[in-house]
Amino acid sequence: MSASPDAPLAALQSWMQHCIATEASPISSHASEHLQSTAKLPAEMRLAIYQRSYRLRLLQSFHALFPGLKHALGEELLDAFALDYLAACPPRHTSINRIADGFAEHLERTRPPCDGASSWVDFLLDLARIELALLDVSDAPGLEGEPRESPSYWRNLDVEELWQSRPALAPCTRLLHCAHPAHEYLQALRRDESPEMPGERAVWLALTRVDFRLSTRELAPVQWELLRRLDGTTSLEDVAKAVMALQLRPEPTAELVALWLDNFAAQGIITATRNSPIQFSPQT
Repeated sequence: MSASPDAPLAALQSWMQHCIATEASPISSHASEHLQSTAKLPAEMRLAIYQRSYRLRLLQSFHALFPGLKHALGEELLDAFALDYLAACPPRHTSINRIADGFAEHLERTRPPCDGASSWVDFLLDLARIELALLDVSDAPGLEGEPRESPSYWRNLDVEELWQSRPALAPCTRLLHCAHPAHEYLQALRRDESPEMPGERAVWLALTRVDFRLSTRELAPVQWELLRRLDGTTSLEDVAKAVMALQLRPEPTAELVALWLDNFAAQGIITATRNSPIQFSPQT
């Protein structure tokens, strides 16, 4: 891509952006036609500085977004994966925090054939998904400043009121099912420990934000299945019936569901909607 010397500013800006954001060589980019050389640096070398600085800034962002992957892989290997992803999916978003939105999917698409290291690869994918989900939780609208229901509100409802209620996930809640407890790896890393890869163990997670602090909760499969069906429009009775059909244990009885909902509300995982009969009262 090149622009003529008399091209308008927008065309020159587009040319510059293309040269910096791609792997195009400075020579083939006609740098000397659009950039001035100095006594010490020709135009091609000046353009190359911008290209290297741009990639370094992106890689620094990946280091900040994926501290777990950086620890597990090492900086050099994470950089290689990041550059491969960026070549396939150049940044399109104005926010630097969104450059890695499709990184986990890219790693899944380009993973090597299954072999003895498949568990290691699965762990890395789980780690990438959790770190991206936590970033999403950080950026999503939360419940900060919103009134909360009383700690035992759900348990105080009669069965009919409970089953007709329509709770929903909090807007900052994300649910993940992972093959490894990669969240424990991240928690150990935050404690300045040097964690090893955890053994394979399926986990069902709810990630959310409470009072601007990130929180990760490990759930029983039956709780996770119930939560992922809370959409703010489906009655709790219909949700419970769908979960019961899965034959998971313990069975989601009215008593248990009410207890779970009180806990989920206290943990910032769920909220009520306009369709719900819940009236909020300040939590004391």
